[in-house]
Amino acid sequence: MKLLTTTLVLLFCHCGLVYSQPFYKDYNPSKENKSQTGSEIDLKGYSTTGFDLSAKQLPSQYLGHNLGVVYLKLSQLKATTEKKDEFETTSDFKKRIESEFKKPILGPLTLTSIFAFKAKGTNTSYDADNQQLAVTCELSPVFVQNLSTEKIPEGLESVNWESEVIDRGSYEGTNAFGATVEVSREEFYRYELALSNYDDFPTKKSSDGGFERVSFTTHLNVLPEQARIMKTSIGTLFISKLTTPFSLTNANYSAATFTSPLSTTTITFYVFANLIEIWFYDIDTGRILSKIKK
Repeated sequence: MKLLTTTLVLLFCHCGLVYSQPFYKDYNPSKENKSQTGSEIDLKGYSTTGFDLSAKQLPSQYLGHNLGVVYLKLSQLKATTEKKDEFETTSDFKKRIESEFKKPILGPLTLTSIFAFKAKGTNTSYDADNQQLAVTCELSPVFVQNLSTEKIPEGLESVNWESEVIDRGSYEGTNAFGATVEVSREEFYRYELALSNYDDFPTKKSSDGGFERVSFTTHLNVLPEQARIMKTSIGTLFISKLTTPFSLTNANYSAATFTSPLSTTTITFYVFANLIEIWFYDIDTGRILSKIKK
């Protein structure tokens, strides 16, 4: 899934550098078509209709909603409503915000619609003795500091929706003693769904190098032959409703050193949501395998 970084959709400044928001170049809301199941999708195959919590079956190769597009729309919405115009009364400003917040942000979907975002990674492991397939989706701590002036609750976790590493070439670096070394530059872009209420759900916690890891896990009773087929085709859907602060961006820069000649910049785009349910499903068939609820 290729991200377009040459088009400057949104600009951010950090440490004197300017970054572009990666964006899906094939997305065009004016050119939607119909899938065989009749649901509207954009050109990349993402849904643009509300998610049905009563669904018994998902379409084959179901991708859920495009979090990258949702992030862009939320950022644009915040930009148009964050400040009161000089010639605008407080009452008119409030009315304008209410009106803007009712407008669709993706197809007919609004801020109050139900969204389903598919996690980028789902891990599986099989216990042949007990004939159980463990399915796990790991979370990461939400980290927002450099670019944001908005306060968010501490201790939130997020799930990765998409990520990409971009090679920005290299340059010759010199230290204080005149020694030179070739320094490589990389940029990491991450789209994350920040879960404001993840701890309302049963989670698995483990320790990894002194850090606590949080994940959602389910166990499926399947025969070895079935598990072998299913192992690489299970996806995780995070069904949720958007919540404040809706969207935030964070940038972190790690400078190169003589012993580690690699400079990295990590840009993370967060969409905030309240989790409703987690669904594990077979991507190939659309069969719903398990659900995690409050």
